[in-house]
Amino acid sequence: MADRRFGFRGFDLVGPLFVGICCVSFLLLTVSGAAEGARFRSKALCRFGTISYGLYLVHQPIAGLLHGFVLGGRPDVANPAQILLTLVALALSVAVAALSWKFLERPLIQFGHRWRYERERLPTVRMMPRDHVASSPQSSPRDLSRAA
Repeated sequence: MADRRFGFRGFDLVGPLFVGICCVSFLLLTVSGAAEGARFRSKALCRFGTISYGLYLVHQPIAGLLHGFVLGGRPDVANPAQILLTLVALALSVAVAALSWKFLERPLIQFGHRWRYERERLPTVRMMPRDHVASSPQSSPRDLSRAA
C-alpha cells in the first residue's frame, strides 16, 4: 500500500539496510558472549576457521582437476557420480588445507612472529651553538656564490 502511495518499492530502499542492521546486531550479540554464540565457538567451526583461507585457495583447483580427470568435464552436481566426486573433492580439499596449515602457514606465521617490527631509530643530532657555527672556518653559502 505504501509502495503505491510513494511511487517506489519500499523494501528495495529499506530492506538491505534492515537486513544489514539485523546481521550486525546478531554478530555483536554473538561476540559479546550471548548464548547464541556458544554454537559458533565449537571446536569443529574453530578448526574450519583456522584452515579457511587455505581451503578457499585449494577447493576450486582440486574440484576442477578431479572432475576434469575422472569425469572429463567441469565441476557440477547434476548426477550421482558428480555429487560423489564433489564430496571426494571436498574431503580432499579439507585435508590439503589442513596439511597446508600444519606444514606451511603455521610455521611461516611463527617465523614471522620472531621478528621485531620496530622502526630503526636514527641517531640523534646535536646542535652546535650559533656562535660556534659562525666562527667555524668553513665558508658560508654567500662566500661560495661570490667565488663562482
